[in-house]
Amino acid sequence: MTMSAHTAERRLVKSSPELWSEVSDQESLGRRLDAFGEIRITGTEPDSTVAWEGDAASGTVAIESAGWGTKVTLTVEVEDLPAAVPAATETAPPAEVAAEPETQPEPETQPEPEPTPQPAKQGFFARLFNFGPAIPDPSLPEANSDEPEVTPEPEVAPQPEPILPPEVEPEISTEVPEPAPLSAEMIDAILQGVLDDLGAAHHRPFSRS
Repeated sequence: MTMSAHTAERRLVKSSPELWSEVSDQESLGRRLDAFGEIRITGTEPDSTVAWEGDAASGTVAIESAGWGTKVTLTVEVEDLPAAVPAATETAPPAEVAAEPETQPEPETQPEPEPTPQPAKQGFFARLFNFGPAIPDPSLPEANSDEPEVTPEPEVAPQPEPILPPEVEPEISTEVPEPAPLSAEMIDAILQGVLDDLGAAHHRPFSRS
């Protein structure tokens, strides 16, 4: 994990004791640096420097008398943003698909000729006197059996109903998400805003002595 440091300074037309009372107060400093999360003062050098820490940053506020005003220097160290992974520009060539062999059509088979039914054999006396019905030959198929045979359909066993798993309610997370990392431009803008707020004149209500 790498850290980057940012600095901003300005000479403010305010006295050192007045600025010290604002930057050394936990609530006052936390309100100005709330962009870095919850601020905690970790150490001070009286009338000189305040060290602080946030959720993902840390820094100092230093004040120094300078002529007609006070020089204020803000420093902050934050975690660097993760480097973006460049997208691959070259794409792998598609794998060659083996050509399927062409299937040759099967030769048509000629239907075999059906045997010609032979006339029923007659007995000797029937052929001699030419009377009596013809005796059918049991080895020959019946001439009038034109009705096709009906094959019974197989019975289909009933399929059991699928068993569905019980519904599970999603768990609600109570964890507080971490603040998004700040860019260098955003950090510089935050520090300049803190200096603007410290340098602004705070009007006190008029009172008669």
